[in-house]
Amino acid sequence: MALSSALLDQAVDQLATLPGIGRRTAMRLALDLLRRDVHEVVRFSEAVRKLREEVMYCGECCNISDRPVCDICANPARDRSIICVVEDIGGVVASDCRREFK
Repeated sequence: MALSSALLDQAVDQLATLPGIGRRTAMRLALDLLRRDVHEVVRFSEAVRKLREEVMYCGECCNISDRPVCDICANPARDRSIICVVEDIGGVVASDCRREFK
């Protein structure tokens, strides 16, 4: 689909690379971004940039973290005799494992 703007077409192409996002949804997202205040879009793009550049994996458990050791592993109240095994990072978010370490 040829769009009236090459920049819009590029944005749609990039958004459509995300899982579960087809070209029609990518077009709706791109048009929504165009309607938003420029400061909102800058905050959005900055959050995505920081996500990619600053998020790291915990040196102890490979959980996603903003620091070299995640909050779970750094918690002094953590019972290190308990291990919670999950398939991927989504399992950490969805599991009750985190509840044990608050």
